[in-house]
This record gives sequence, structure tokens and C-alpha cells, in this order.
Amino acid sequence: MRRWYEVVGTPGAFALLICYVITSCSSRVPPSVPSDTLDEVLRRGELRAGYFVQPPAVMKDPNSGDVKGTFVDAIREIGSEMGVKVSFIEVDLAQFASGLQSRLYDVSIGPTFRTISRAKAVAFTNTIFYLGYDGVVKQGRGRAFSTENDVDRTGVKVAVKAGSAIDIYARTRFTHATVVVLSGTDLTLPLQAVSSGQADIGLMNEHTVEYYARGHSDVAVVLKADPIQIVGMSWAVRPDDQKWLNFLNTSLEALIATGQMASWEKAHYGRALRRSLVEPIEPSVR
Repeated sequence: MRRWYEVVGTPGAFALLICYVITSCSSRVPPSVPSDTLDEVLRRGELRAGYFVQPPAVMKDPNSGDVKGTFVDAIREIGSEMGVKVSFIEVDLAQFASGLQSRLYDVSIGPTFRTISRAKAVAFTNTIFYLGYDGVVKQGRGRAFSTENDVDRTGVKVAVKAGSAIDIYARTRFTHATVVVLSGTDLTLPLQAVSSGQADIGLMNEHTVEYYARGHSDVAVVLKADPIQIVGMSWAVRPDDQKWLNFLNTSLEALIATGQMASWEKAHYGRALRRSLVEPIEPSVR
């Protein structure tokens, strides 16, 4: 019987052995890692932006479905600089992270509070502006809800939006009030609950509250002087998308440093927004 090294010693057998080794090794090479989102967007020629409505960052025309706002302007400017078109995909706030993970869109531009729990599922851009929560009550009841302690009272029904930071905050901190959690894509749901009599107070971010109160004379804004839980607002990407995250951070920094972001904010909201936790909010010029 000829041993293996005697067989390999022949030129033909040696060639067969090399072919076998190469084929065997190549079959074990792991599948190629998907390209970074920045590269993918440039290759595709399209930047897909997930969003949920939150004025003045993102607003949607109920008739045409067109979107506008400060963050819409910003992502369109970024897309223009990249030489790609921008498409918009609406998503429920509670599902924004899963949309990123399933690659339904490349970035979530819905203004999202940077929280520890959310940071486990997504990577946030640097803070674009800071925002807190206040609320609305029926006209004539404002004095009864001057502080956060006034909200957490037995018999008080507090409406919040499922998946929002104030939802988690209220269910954790409020031990006396009844928390009514509402599901849906519309961030004004807790405020509508006050108008309909479903809740005594509806809590939502300051901007959504102000916009709602402008168009609904039946409610009054409360906690405006001392908002609850002021936190940074950001865009979000997948946690492993570092190159794309770096690009977006650089782009946003440029838009803020040049004053372009403040210009869009003034156009859509009447004033530039809060850039610091200690910075006072100027009264609206509208």
C-alpha cells in the first residue's frame, strides 16, 4: 500500500490535493459583511429616513401627505450634499428602533429623547437640541396643576403616549395618579384625551404641546415654566453603524455651527431651540 506522501509526490496527485484544500477552505469563508450604510446609500442613490410627526422638527400635511420641518430640511440638505434622493417612511415612535434593526430605513429622524434604555437598541447622534415635557389641561384648571406633584395625585388621570420617554417616567414615578397609556403614531393622542374628557392632563414634549394648544382653545398649557425631564433630542441609527453615525454627526455639527439649523427653526417655530440644559427658552415671536 502506498502511503499518502508517496501519492502526493506525483505531480497530478499534488495538484488534486491543492485543489481540494483551496475548495475546502473557500467553503468555510464567512459571508461578506454588509457595507456600511454610508456606502450603501451612495451606491443605492437613495437615503431612506424614518420619521414620526413632531412639530416643528417633522410635520405632515394631512391632505397631501407631504412632510416638512427642521429635521426634514436638514436630512434633505444632507441628501443633496451626498447627491442622493431622500425618501420618507412614517413609523410609530414605539417602533422606531425595530425599523432600524430591520433596515426599513437608514436613519430615524423623528426627534427622539436620548435615554439609557433606548441606547441599548440604537446609536444616537450628538444632541441637536434639548427638550422637556409639559402638558395640557382643560381651560380653567391650570392652577390645579402648577407642579409635577400636583399631577401625581389620587383621582387624577394622566394620559401619555406608549413608547415615549414620559410614558416610562410616569409609570415609574407616579404612584398615586392613574396613568392612561395611549397607542398610535400621533403624538398628540395624550392631548386629545384631555379635549375628549378621557384624561385630566395629557403630557407630551413641549413643542407638540405648544402646537396643539395653538389650535385648541379648550385647553391650557401647564408646567411650561418647569418642564419635566429635560433631555437631549437626537436622530438614531443602528448600533454597529459607526461610519454612518460619524458622517451624520459631522453633517449636523456643520448645520448647527453655520446657523442653518437655527434659521430653519425660526422659520418653522418662531425661535431657535434650546442648545444647553441651562439655557432659558425665549418666548415665541409668533
